[in-house]
Amino acid sequence: MYGSLVPFSSGVFLMKGSTFFQTVYNKDKGVLKGVSIMFKKILVSTDASEYSCHAFATAVDIAKQYNAKIIILHVVDKPDNFSYMGALISGYALFSDDKISEIGQQVIKDTIKGVDTKGVKMISKVSKGYAAAEILKEMENGIDLIVMGSRGHGPLKGALTGSVTLNVLAQATCPVMVVK
Repeated sequence: MYGSLVPFSSGVFLMKGSTFFQTVYNKDKGVLKGVSIMFKKILVSTDASEYSCHAFATAVDIAKQYNAKIIILHVVDKPDNFSYMGALISGYALFSDDKISEIGQQVIKDTIKGVDTKGVKMISKVSKGYAAAEILKEMENGIDLIVMGSRGHGPLKGALTGSVTLNVLAQATCPVMVVK
């Protein structure tokens, strides 16, 4: 269904069957050392959870190694629509676009805090919608690697692997690195 995760390094897992996994993992030897892989654009999704902060720090290390650009994305989850006096009102109506952007930028700042990003090119983006769908949409802009936490602040935060992570793993067409 979603494939299985295999330990790559401390707290980092690869999805069995992914291109990245096939490149660096050998069933007899395990992780292959010294494999040449090139990443130019790395997407990190964040909700400022502990796991997404670890994912960001891992992405920075990779970006420094490959001189890659990081796109750090926060998706403001689509709030449920509600009905008022018979009219269907979008949950986004509760917040202005400026407020959504402000909240998203704060989440990104909280994620970056304490990580040495010197020399790393970064672009921060805030979008609104369903997190997995927005991450996959951003992936279509030439992303070479998605790095994300194994779980976040969502309603299933106690689950082994978060629902957003599982959806991205199942549908991504580029390598996905899951960080614990």
